[in-house]
Amino acid sequence: MPAPPPPAPCAVVSDPGLNTTLLRRRGMVVMRIELSQPDDAQPGTRDFYPEDMRLRNWLFGEFAAVSAAFGFEQFDAPVLESEELFVRKAGEEITDQLYNFEDKGQRRVALRPELTPSLARLVLQKGKTLSLPAKWFAIGQCWRYERMTRGRR
Repeated sequence: MPAPPPPAPCAVVSDPGLNTTLLRRRGMVVMRIELSQPDDAQPGTRDFYPEDMRLRNWLFGEFAAVSAAFGFEQFDAPVLESEELFVRKAGEEITDQLYNFEDKGQRRVALRPELTPSLARLVLQKGKTLSLPAKWFAIGQCWRYERMTRGRR
C-alpha cells in the first residue's frame, strides 16, 4: 500500500482585533482559535517562541554535555504524579500552587511543580539495587500556579 501524501502546508491568519487565529489548508479553514486574553499564558507557564527555543535548546544541550562529561546520567519522570507526593514533601500550602485534579480513576493527581519528590520516588523504587552515589540530572518542565518572577523564568 503506498504511503499517503504529506499534508498540505497550513497558512496562519491572525486577526488581533478579534483575538482569532485561523489555520487554513488549501483555502479551507481547518482550525479556528479564539482567545479571550491572547497575550497571557496560564499562570506558572510561559511561551517559547522559535528564537527562545533556539537559546533554550542550546543551553540545555550545553548543560547535558557538561553533566555527562562529569559522569552524570539524565533521568526524567512523569509530568503527572500523585498529588500526595507533593503534599507530603511541602505540606498543605503547596496545594494552592498545584495544577491538580481528579483523574478518571478518581485519584488526586497533579502536574509536577518540581522534580525533587519525583527523584526521591524513583530512588526509593530502585531500592538497594541502585548503586550509590547516583549521579543523575534532569531537565524537566514543571508547573506551578504562581506569578512568574525573574529568578524562576
